[in-house]
Order: sequence, then C-alpha cells, then structure tokens
Amino acid sequence: TVAEAHSAAAALRLLEEQPFDLVITDHAMPKMTGLQLSNTIKVQWPNVPVIIATGYAELPGTRDIKILSKPFTEEELANAIAAANVA
Repeated sequence: TVAEAHSAAAALRLLEEQPFDLVITDHAMPKMTGLQLSNTIKVQWPNVPVIIATGYAELPGTRDIKILSKPFTEEELANAIAAANVA
C-alpha cells in the first residue's frame, strides 16, 4: 500500500495511525524539511527507513540517510528502495 501526505505533519500523523515499511520524502518542504522529517522518524520509528529526494548537491548531516538525487530514473528509485531493505 502506498500513502501520500501533502506535508511533513500529515506524514507523521499517518505514521502514528499505521505501520509503514518505508518513507520517501522530498527535502524542500514548507515548515519542516525532509531532513527534519527524517530525523523525527528516526527517533519515533527507528526501524522505518527514509529516502530523501533532493535537487541539492549535498545535505549536511545525512551520513546515515539515503539520498536520491533529482532527477532520478525509475531504476534509481527501485535501487534506493532495495538498498533500504524493504521487502
């Protein structure tokens, strides 16, 4: 099942309501960046991998976070998901 959230706050509400195997988020979002969302998820749901899609060359503090550089292909997305160990 795939769910869509239109904000980081909405994504966090969804995570509270049901389990997810993976979160894919954009980095550039209003009110909370993808990196901030990822850090919140890592604290509250440490077993949920996060992939951040970004057009930025580098994001500070992302050593343990999978970054998917835009633009990306379907194959690159599939590889990122596989690397996140999602069944």
